[in-house]
Amino acid sequence: MTSVRSSLAYSFLGANTVTVLQFASTLIIARLLTPEELGIYSIAAVFIGLANVLRDFGVSNYLIQVEKLTNEIIRTGYGLVIIAAVLLGMIILLSADAIATFYGDERVGEVLVILAINFFITPLGSITLTIARRDMRFRALAVIRVLSAIVAIGTSISLIVAGLGPAGLAWGAVAATTVTFLLSIRLRPSDMPLLPALRNAKEIASFGAISTLSNILGELNANASDMLLGKLLSLESVGFFNRAISLTQFVSRALGNALNPVLLPWLSELKRDNQHPRTAYTKVVELTTGVTWPIYVFAAVFSDEIVLLLFGDQWGQSAELVPYFCAAAGITSIYNVCSPLYHAAGKPSAWLIAQGVNLPIKVASIILLAPFGLIAIAISWPLLTCVSGLTHQVLMKRLAGIAFTDTSNAIKKSFVLGLSTFAVAQLAATLLPSVLGQHLTMFVAGLLVAAAYLGTALAIKHPIFSEMKLILSKLRARRS
Repeated sequence: MTSVRSSLAYSFLGANTVTVLQFASTLIIARLLTPEELGIYSIAAVFIGLANVLRDFGVSNYLIQVEKLTNEIIRTGYGLVIIAAVLLGMIILLSADAIATFYGDERVGEVLVILAINFFITPLGSITLTIARRDMRFRALAVIRVLSAIVAIGTSISLIVAGLGPAGLAWGAVAATTVTFLLSIRLRPSDMPLLPALRNAKEIASFGAISTLSNILGELNANASDMLLGKLLSLESVGFFNRAISLTQFVSRALGNALNPVLLPWLSELKRDNQHPRTAYTKVVELTTGVTWPIYVFAAVFSDEIVLLLFGDQWGQSAELVPYFCAAAGITSIYNVCSPLYHAAGKPSAWLIAQGVNLPIKVASIILLAPFGLIAIAISWPLLTCVSGLTHQVLMKRLAGIAFTDTSNAIKKSFVLGLSTFAVAQLAATLLPSVLGQHLTMFVAGLLVAAAYLGTALAIKHPIFSEMKLILSKLRARRS
């Protein structure tokens, strides 16, 4: 458990540093790009995200969970990744104009062409980074992530200021990929084979086919709104929708970027040692909901003030969407552990089933509700997330023996935390504005909510309080 906690600490530190950097850059970029320009980049990013899932072809997950990793398996994984990446890069280059025509803006195609360059760079270091994850070398991985983010942000902002618009964001992504590859060279084991092969391709492909299809459906689930709204409404609507949902994702991505690289190796290790995953699941859910729920509550109550302060007047339409996305994100945080849990159990088909159930419902909802505007779609988001949660609950019960009572026990103390912080935030939002003004109210409310959070966590003995005490004690020990 000590090595897992250390890995989580480095991963969490790296992920949160990147999140803070990205958050700061978002404040700048939101004032440099219009909602329509952000929508253009978002549409292109959706297609790149789908291609990235195909590019990996489940190779990373296979290399991490396989019991005995041989040089032959590494060479085969390397070969599959190179072939997939080059083919996908060419497909994107050839289809960019057609996609731009579909959405009625040639700038979508320009961004796609730039982002396609990443597919010819990424495979050069991807296997090295995967092996580093398997070996839980998260300190070095955190350094690479942070340095790459700094390069991406600096490049993007510089080029946007120079007048490149959404293309500046794309060139920033290419710069980050290049830096990641160059830094990954230092992590390459001395005995790691250099040449690719395809001798064990069938075994990896059989695992990767299900894993990849599952991840494609997951990517579509996450980005169906951007793809559909760009056609059904407008690119500007995509910008408003994306900005609102990204506000909640700052928190979920920070935790996800920290937890996800650690969870699969950890859960795979538990499986190899014949240990039940229930304890790990409960621990992760207790801590993630204990951290995220109070934050989502505060963001929901003060959504207008936060959007205005962070992004400016031009993004006001996003504010009314934020509370619904906060509710959905709170539900999602309960089941973030499901994907690595299924893959560690050697059952990637479970993730495929979950995505296959949820995607058609989400697509149908967006199509039916689009004529009623963005707010109607946002209201449906928590309901759609509940359907997704119930699907995962059934699958976890069948595959890992994790029952609904395990989940309810894991979240009950976080529910109390959420209620207490909501009561304080809502009371402050109701009583203080007439006395303190809008922005000062949010600042004071934040202090009051933080005090309520710590007091409640101590009173109910939430596990998050024990983790905070442990972190403080280690910091004191280092200083002494």
